[in-house]
Amino acid sequence: MIEYSLLIVDDEEIIRKGLIARLEYLQIYPGSIYEASDGQEALQIIIDKKPEIIITDIRMPDMDGLELIRRTRDIQIAAEFVILSGHAEFSYAEQAIQTGVNAYLLKPLSDVELSNVLAGVCAKLDESKKIQNVILEKGRMSKKAQDLDIEKKLNEILHNQETDNRTEKSGGVKKYVTVIVNIDGSTYETNHFNYRDLELIKFAIINIFNELKFSGEKHVVNNLSNRNQLIAVINWDKEKDLRQETEYFFTKLVHIAGQSMSISLTVGVSSIRDEISTDSYNEANDAFLQRMVSGIGDVYFYENMQALSKQSFPKAELQMLSRYIERGDVGNIEIILMDIFSKERMQHSVTDYIRVVWIRIINSLLKASNQRFEEGNSQLDKSVLNFDVIDHFNDVEELIQYIYTLIIDFIQPGCISDMKSRNKIKLAVKYIEDNYFLDFSITNLAYEYAMSPNYFSTSFKEETGMTIVNYTKKLRMEKACELLEKTGQSVAEISQAVGYSDSQYFFRVFKKEMGITPLQYRNANRFVR
Repeated sequence: MIEYSLLIVDDEEIIRKGLIARLEYLQIYPGSIYEASDGQEALQIIIDKKPEIIITDIRMPDMDGLELIRRTRDIQIAAEFVILSGHAEFSYAEQAIQTGVNAYLLKPLSDVELSNVLAGVCAKLDESKKIQNVILEKGRMSKKAQDLDIEKKLNEILHNQETDNRTEKSGGVKKYVTVIVNIDGSTYETNHFNYRDLELIKFAIINIFNELKFSGEKHVVNNLSNRNQLIAVINWDKEKDLRQETEYFFTKLVHIAGQSMSISLTVGVSSIRDEISTDSYNEANDAFLQRMVSGIGDVYFYENMQALSKQSFPKAELQMLSRYIERGDVGNIEIILMDIFSKERMQHSVTDYIRVVWIRIINSLLKASNQRFEEGNSQLDKSVLNFDVIDHFNDVEELIQYIYTLIIDFIQPGCISDMKSRNKIKLAVKYIEDNYFLDFSITNLAYEYAMSPNYFSTSFKEETGMTIVNYTKKLRMEKACELLEKTGQSVAEISQAVGYSDSQYFFRVFKKEMGITPLQYRNANRFVR
């Protein structure tokens, strides 16, 4: 028995089966055995299964054994090769040595040779594994020491107020945000954890934090002054995007921890600063303390504290909205949204009010969605968590309709909820018919009519029977046919006129849709009136 997997590559099935039978006779049982009849099939198995030992013939159709070895090396998949060939030519052996094979064996192969070769290959793999383990362990120890050093330094900077503990300024390039991640007491009230699991919980959160993508740099360490908390520091050289990326990142963190492991987190975020300092930690803590007013399980920003402190902030209404979303109560959702964004509230609220309320609504939606946040998820994607979407609307009524359709899109996907939506789709159809030659995006078009992109696309197809892309293509082809029939414009000119900047692409689309080329269509319809 050997623990490594084995791939046998030969275009003759009898040789493959015979080799497997000999392995059984010799009581050599690899972890897994795969077979391939040619180099192409073998390469796909190598990519998918990553066998550690590969025994291959040289002469095979399409891709020979030497080319298979080179291709495997090119894609950097580690495997030990043994060549088994019926050709005793020096040039083959020489090339085999150059490609780094373990052995070049001639058919017929004796049992002793086969056993010795596999024993040697396994010994080499064992040695490689030992070396890799030493390197990995050394790397882990180095990383652990580095993390502890960062943890110590960050805590000294953030907690020691007696000295000027600031990072060196970044020369006006990098900007920093300090974040407190608190494990809420409700986490210990579930059946999953209790307080003695605190270190395990923090370990899980750190893993999620490290796996989530972030365009800038990010670090997370234990808060040495509060065992229930972690401190994160993120920085990026794009100040104008840092706030939105921070919202997006920590909203995902809170959602994944809650959805996947029933860990409730409350997050406090400082303002964007030129350095990490005690002041930035204090800002994050002030933001975190807002949970006393607005509740746990959310992301709070220091910059939004003025909006959150207003007496008009609709804490009770947002809680009611969350319950309506969970119950799928469509009628009351629209009513409570109109209350939350009423003129009376808006007149007495600061600019950040809409942004703060928007974040609360998205968090409620995520909590109620029963979906794990995954990259590429069609509903829980970045467009949903695009907090700057509010900049697309001209008035509060448009914003209310957008949020309403976004919620409906989650709880009743695929339905057109009211006549307002149908009317908006009709307006969108009219716009596309008038502007089919323009290069517009579905997302921007949806925002123009105060609808979520997913809901807009679904509603459009329900009304027209076609997707937006196919509907636009249909209009363009109809206009192209008309121009081919009635004008002497060239195909390139017609391509530009109907919205295709690339005439070759227009040519391919036209032929696929109409079954003939543009010139064939023109010749066939030249005298048609």
